Amino acid sequence: MIYHLSLVKLYFCFLLSTTYAAAYSTYSPPSLDSARVGQLGIVGRFAGLSPYTNSLQTATPSSGLGVFQQDDATSVFLNHLGGSGKLHASCIMDQQLYLAGDFSTLTTHNDNNTSAVTVNNIARWDMTTNTLSTLDQGIDGPVYALYCDSTNHTLYVGGEFHQPIGSNSTSFAGSVAQWYNNQWLPLPWQGFNGPVHVITHNPKQNTVLFGGRFDATGDGVYFNMNSSQPVNLDQPTVISSGNGKLAGNNSQPDSVVCPNSTPQNLGQPWLLQEDVPGYWQATFPYAIQPSSFRISNTQLPNQATRSFSILALGSNELFQLTYVDPATQTRSTCSDMCFLANTPNVTFQDFTVNNAINTTGVRIEIHSWYGSGGGLGNVQIYQADNTLNPHLDTTNNNCSGSGTASTSVVGQWKETFAYGSYENFLTSSIPALLVGNIQAAQAFYSVGAATFASASSPQWTRYYGIFDNDDTAVVNAGLFWHNATSNQQVTILGGRFTMQNGAISNIALYHDNTWSGFQLDTGGADSQSMVNTLLNVQGILYIGGQFSGQVQQQAVKSMAIYSLTDRVALPVSGITDDSGAPGQINVIQPSSDGSKIYVGGNFAKAGSLDCPSVCQWDVSVRQWNPVGQGLGGTVQGLSVNGNRLTVIGSLTNQQQPIKLAQIDQSSTSTWSSSPASSSSSDLQKLTLTAVVDAPDNGVIVAGQTSEQPPQVVIGTLDSQQKFTELPSPQASSSFLLPGSTIQQLLFVPTSGNAANQPRYPPNTNSVLMAVGHMQLSMAGNATVALYDGLSWSPYILASQFDGQPGQANAVFHELDCCKANSIRHYLPVPAVILISIAISLGLLFLLVGMGLGWMFMKRRRQGLDYPEPMPAWKPSSPAEGMSANQDAGWRPASSIAAILDAAQLATLGGAAGLAIASSSQHEQPKNKTESDVHGLGVGNEGLTSPTATSFDQLKAMALLQPDYNGPATEDRPQLYAAKYPFDAKEFGELGFDADESIVVTDTSDNVWWMGYKDDGTGKPISGLFPSNYVSRPSA
Repeated sequence: MIYHLSLVKLYFCFLLSTTYAAAYSTYSPPSLDSARVGQLGIVGRFAGLSPYTNSLQTATPSSGLGVFQQDDATSVFLNHLGGSGKLHASCIMDQQLYLAGDFSTLTTHNDNNTSAVTVNNIARWDMTTNTLSTLDQGIDGPVYALYCDSTNHTLYVGGEFHQPIGSNSTSFAGSVAQWYNNQWLPLPWQGFNGPVHVITHNPKQNTVLFGGRFDATGDGVYFNMNSSQPVNLDQPTVISSGNGKLAGNNSQPDSVVCPNSTPQNLGQPWLLQEDVPGYWQATFPYAIQPSSFRISNTQLPNQATRSFSILALGSNELFQLTYVDPATQTRSTCSDMCFLANTPNVTFQDFTVNNAINTTGVRIEIHSWYGSGGGLGNVQIYQADNTLNPHLDTTNNNCSGSGTASTSVVGQWKETFAYGSYENFLTSSIPALLVGNIQAAQAFYSVGAATFASASSPQWTRYYGIFDNDDTAVVNAGLFWHNATSNQQVTILGGRFTMQNGAISNIALYHDNTWSGFQLDTGGADSQSMVNTLLNVQGILYIGGQFSGQVQQQAVKSMAIYSLTDRVALPVSGITDDSGAPGQINVIQPSSDGSKIYVGGNFAKAGSLDCPSVCQWDVSVRQWNPVGQGLGGTVQGLSVNGNRLTVIGSLTNQQQPIKLAQIDQSSTSTWSSSPASSSSSDLQKLTLTAVVDAPDNGVIVAGQTSEQPPQVVIGTLDSQQKFTELPSPQASSSFLLPGSTIQQLLFVPTSGNAANQPRYPPNTNSVLMAVGHMQLSMAGNATVALYDGLSWSPYILASQFDGQPGQANAVFHELDCCKANSIRHYLPVPAVILISIAISLGLLFLLVGMGLGWMFMKRRRQGLDYPEPMPAWKPSSPAEGMSANQDAGWRPASSIAAILDAAQLATLGGAAGLAIASSSQHEQPKNKTESDVHGLGVGNEGLTSPTATSFDQLKAMALLQPDYNGPATEDRPQLYAAKYPFDAKEFGELGFDADESIVVTDTSDNVWWMGYKDDGTGKPISGLFPSNYVSRPSA
């Protein structure tokens, strides 16, 4: 529709309608910490969103048409005119603003005085004197287009009307008129047979052009055939093909369209591959309605098209065509099999469309051919409508005598696709005069839900057209879930809506630019089904609301559990009222460790369990449990702070009506409902709308009084059930006005230094975020506002389709934040400096002390280690094979001290070892020979005995005293058996296997004993071993 060109898109956050001049002030809200918050999402009732950036932003006083004039560079618009109806067009001539549309009266606003004037669809506003005047009696129908000819001082009017009121009916044929010299005059051709939507000047011919849906003039002189407008097949139209020639001059499908080819000059025809069907395709940047096709064959004797059909892309419908057979000169009709002649005297054939189809592309499918394959020589497409398509990159079509008209634009314009009408428009930002059927203007268009990736600098993601043509769709809840498998962020929305023609209802998941989901009802979406709340705990999605049906063959009633990771529904007993009908769940909250899930709403049972208003789901055993006794009614909000639960709503406790109740599950099973008040507000007399955990085991609640308009109350209820309202702001601060409604409260972390900035709670880097619809004393309405302990400031503005302020139901965040237990408290700067100094000194002293201690231990370990001398050897029995000169009573040295000396001797080695050995030898008895030292041979398996003594002799000696239970000595050896294998790893140790015989000769140490074993050749070998590895053998 061409008349949409008269509407300009304002990159202005919100319409300003103040009637006073004020100094411009740029506003920067507290910057949220994106690293701790992640993405933010907002759901509710709105059609557009804006971040708050200007301290003068506010809402329009009422919806409807209006005239707002920018007074100066402060971006303040003054409201001059208003009224009901629609304003379609305007233009300025001689300081006169002409307004036209579909309205009967306009109301002026001058010096706080208002007056209504009857104008009948057209009026004039004097921009110098700010006065309104009529154009005679007006027009008898809606006006869609105006053109001010300043040269001739003539106003041209177009629309869907018959004539000016009170004029001669025979002079006007309808749709157009002109205002000249303060009177209405007809056009020379009297009018058109259809509505006019645009009027513009043609500077090349110095003429005035009229555009609309008509094909004849009112005097009957001119009549336009419905197939005379050629469709531009040059850029930006995309020409492609299937199964075309792979290379060569005949492989380009765009060679058969102008300017490369005409029916009179074919140029290079486009050919298919030999003996295969294929297609030629044109895709347009906008929708068209083809009325006829002019097709030329290749004019090649060995390769040309014989039969074809034309398909409308998108709808996949075949065009029904009528053509004249060049051989028989008879009119024929075809759709799936149309025939094309290939004779030199037939340069082209015209195929007229019988069934009008709107399409964004056509495909000519070739089914059979003459010779070796098919092809085309030239293609032209015509449409019935004479339209102007707003595309800046569209080139002029000079391929026919009636060329495609084009016009140029002046200024900074860009193409914008309008969702809802699904058309392109040219838009610009013009800070001047704004007129039209103004209801609201926002920076971003989004219906019901939006997310932005950075909380500090919002970059919005808008969900265009997600609902099935339903302006009443509601989104109540949302959340983010990170899919670790695909490493993707998933946005989940819940409410009452349908998507993809009903394939998705009430629950939708958005990822990879694609929507998915499921139905909560077996037979399709129930208009009464509603999802009110969502919760994700470790990949398990909890869905609460009021619905009944099945999810993947799992019966659900008002409560559903869905595994996001496994994509399966989990069984859960339904939430119902006393009659078994679906109950209503309004809120779902987890316990601090996620092991329990609390639901609140208006219900009586969970499965067969009596569990009114509040119920607990145990995740580990998958069963419902009641919470306390005596509570009833409807729970609107629920807070879980450790073992303490706080609920708000229209409740009863022991049959007594209340608005708030608390219970500490660790100490009682009874709900408490009498908080003390230190302010003028009694919580039990308020309508409470929001509750959130607060520091120090308290909660923050928000509500409204019963007076009209309702006054908002927000304050803290501490652990002693004492309610205190938030501090009253100073006179220079912004505060909440009556009529505000808070739906959600949460703590959001801010970035930057909080030392010199007010924050709430004090000495933190957090502020309190309120979600809903707030009226602020110094900023007007806001959908999301922030409280820093001193003042309220707007954060996000929203509006609905009807121009009314939008309302947010919830804000959700990507990361685990925004709770009382996640608030970071900070000390004052002087305290931080003193603590830092103390920590630094403490670390310094600690390091010095550790260094001194290490040096002390090192010196202690490095003390002189003198080897213990070998004890004197005394024989106990004669040895076999010894001479008289030798010690006939030799026995191997077996004291632990001797072994340790031998180990030290082997370890030191070199000169030190020789010195120790020499010292030991000097202390030995004189009768000890060099061969005696052989008894202390150093090796990996203990110490070896002399060859003259066998292990059997030692064993026999131990067996001579079987009843002796005292300590083992050299004189009284004892026989033991190994319980476990022992692996000798150090010098002097004796390794052995399990059940091996051991002759123990020294048990003076509690841990290490000394003894002998057979080395495998019958000779004894000695060493140390753990005492618990051996035991006395059984008799």
